[in-house]
Amino acid sequence: MATVKRVLASRLKWDDKTIYKWTIKRKRVNMAEQLFEVIFLVIGGFVFAAMLYLALYLIGLASHPVAFWIAFAVTLIVFLGLTRFIWYSLQGREEQKITSQFFAKYFSLLCAGSLAYMISSPASFLHAGFIGNTDAGALPWASFLGGVTLSVISFGITAIPNLRLSDIEAYTWAARLSVFLLSLFVSMGLLQLVIYQYRNSYRSESFYGTVRECYAKCDHSWSIHAEDEVLREAEVRLLPTQETIHMDSFLSQYKTKAGSLY
Repeated sequence: MATVKRVLASRLKWDDKTIYKWTIKRKRVNMAEQLFEVIFLVIGGFVFAAMLYLALYLIGLASHPVAFWIAFAVTLIVFLGLTRFIWYSLQGREEQKITSQFFAKYFSLLCAGSLAYMISSPASFLHAGFIGNTDAGALPWASFLGGVTLSVISFGITAIPNLRLSDIEAYTWAARLSVFLLSLFVSMGLLQLVIYQYRNSYRSESFYGTVRECYAKCDHSWSIHAEDEVLREAEVRLLPTQETIHMDSFLSQYKTKAGSLY
């Protein structure tokens, strides 16, 4: 492998189609700083969802049906966008994968915020599927939604002592399904936030891609320090034609020679 060398940005060409091996060397941070960044990111994600819920709630003070249909439209649009991002994360080009992984976590939390309002809105068909103190205003519903979120964060531990922040509970199948989807969106967003923060902040990472793909990788890093470096280590040479061999034939050919590896 070629000796790792620092590459000046002025030597890189944006339209270069060559695939390189890159390594992002990140600044070492102490455990306290890592924990602070994770907590800050998680709280920021929940604030992001809460702001959408609050905006819908304020609209609902003027008209519950209008706020409900806005929430329904937002949930549908954001869910379709989330589905698209998940597809690109799995099957898209490298640039699309990086961008999709960055935005998917926020779309998950947006879905959670708008769905939470649909559940608690008096104009919603889901609202009638809950029993308890459902018509006493915003506080019981805020407690119920907070309890759902707490259950997700604690991995369901709150169910052991039967800890409940509200007497509201789902009664019909549609209500139970909506609570399940809410928990799913919250857990997806939270998990994506933590994984993305870990992968982009706390360790060096090697990957293959063009200059554009390397830019997308660096641009969508949440935490960037002045000491972080991008290294171009090697150029990947593609074969003129693809060579295909059956896996069982490949394993059979080298089985005896590979015996010493185990």
